Amino acid sequence: MVYYYICYIIYNIINIFIIYKSIKTILNEDAVFNKRYEICSYILYFTISTLMFLLYPIPLIILFINIIIVFLIQFNYKTKIKNKILLTLYIITILSIIDVITSILINKTIISINIKNSYDIENIFDAILGWTFQLVLSFVSLKSIKSFRKMQSNLEMPKMFWFPLIVIPFISILLVLLFLYDKNSSVKLIIFLCISLIIINLTIFALYDLFLDYTKSKIEKELLEKEKEFNLKQFNIIKNNYESLELFRHDLKNHINYIKKCSKDNNLDEIIKYTDSIMKEVEINKNLNINSGNLLIDSILNFKFQEILNNNIRLEYNVLVPYDLKIDSLDLVSLLGNLIDNIIEANIKIENVSDRYSNINIKYIKNNLFINLENSFKEVKFDNNNNLKTLKKESHKHGLGLKSIKNIVDKYNGFIKMDINENKFITKIVLTLEN
Repeated sequence: MVYYYICYIIYNIINIFIIYKSIKTILNEDAVFNKRYEICSYILYFTISTLMFLLYPIPLIILFINIIIVFLIQFNYKTKIKNKILLTLYIITILSIIDVITSILINKTIISINIKNSYDIENIFDAILGWTFQLVLSFVSLKSIKSFRKMQSNLEMPKMFWFPLIVIPFISILLVLLFLYDKNSSVKLIIFLCISLIIINLTIFALYDLFLDYTKSKIEKELLEKEKEFNLKQFNIIKNNYESLELFRHDLKNHINYIKKCSKDNNLDEIIKYTDSIMKEVEINKNLNINSGNLLIDSILNFKFQEILNNNIRLEYNVLVPYDLKIDSLDLVSLLGNLIDNIIEANIKIENVSDRYSNINIKYIKNNLFINLENSFKEVKFDNNNNLKTLKKESHKHGLGLKSIKNIVDKYNGFIKMDINENKFITKIVLTLEN
């Protein structure tokens, strides 16, 4: 019996390692909060599961404990609660179905970490054979999890899609329990149903992955269109400035000759009148033109600043950035576009045009991009978690821009702070960029 326990301990170590690799594969190596806590949590998992095998080899208890532990272990990683639930159900479902298939094929009740019947294995060889078969099947099945890495992306899944993703694995687990306790079912039928459940669950997750891929492509396409629009606006600004400069050069000689003639005639009043008319013409033809040196930022700001001015919003700005920033162009388009859209949206609700105000400061210091924004507002509310509450009628569309901003901030290991000072709404963002 000692050899039997030793074999089980070896099996359990390998099984938990497979679970560990599966979780790490999808949640990413860099998503770990604390490496030491992560290792300790898996050691604790091994300890609890081994003790349960020795003391309480009861299927429902084992299943319940595994679900809880696999779910809690994922708090070592930076991922959403919905993804934790989904990944837990996926892992437990696959391993549970494999356990039932193994038990039937070996024609014994294999005592495993996921589903166990009574403590009744008589032959160590059968146990080793069963556990080895389980480990191979588990490894192959969970290896497929590599294709689901988009689960860790920051894309938002519509709520209606979460229902089948959660319910189908849950029902699969319940069916596994029924198969385990139903002694009258045909062996071939049970094996067929178990294999069908595995295929169904893998298909559901594959469709989920394809949906995320499609959504990501769609968002990237929209952002690229925005970037093209910004760049076209910047090109037109540069073109207009060049044409204005050429026209000014052409007229400059005539202006100088006329002023010179007035000077010879000692006609000071005409000189003042003429120069004033020139200055007025310059002011009329003056275009807002951000020229920080970074073409993409200039394109975005020139486009969005024109929107600000078109909505009669007073604008103050200061932009000091290098020509080359180590940030994805789509992230920059999304970040600045959403931030300035929020400023415009807040200001246009103010009826008194003279009270509309915006201040935008962007600067780069020692690998950090600082974005400080101020704007006037009519009304703003925060929830209990200090998050902005929607004032829109279409509440289901609320927060997409803000979620996008926060996701980008997280991507670059930065932080965002929103505050209110008197009649100003203040947003401060810091992004850590590569050198």
